Amino acid sequence: MENIRDFEYRAPRFETDFHFLLQTELEPRVLYARCYEISECGLVARLSEALHVNTKATLILTLPGDWTTMPIAAIVTRRRGSDHAFAFIFSSTKDREHLRQYLLSAGSPGS
Repeated sequence: MENIRDFEYRAPRFETDFHFLLQTELEPRVLYARCYEISECGLVARLSEALHVNTKATLILTLPGDWTTMPIAAIVTRRRGSDHAFAFIFSSTKDREHLRQYLLSAGSPGS
């Protein structure tokens, strides 16, 4: 029974495939990433370099079919090899709502 974990709410996740850049808080360097899963709360991506859990970064996202670039603060919540999960830290409700509307339209039939 050591593997029992507390229940955590998970927002609906969507499979995707797009590239983005991110800048870490530790050093002024830019990393390349490829997102393959996204939700209103965060995303999972394969990075060009491994980051430690709890590393803060700015994700520079241009969502597929959208031309608006969104810099979103995030924190690494887990890592397995080059795959990293990030939790978003929105600086405004406008950014949160923009992503939410994008996901609603991407998940709707016929999109």
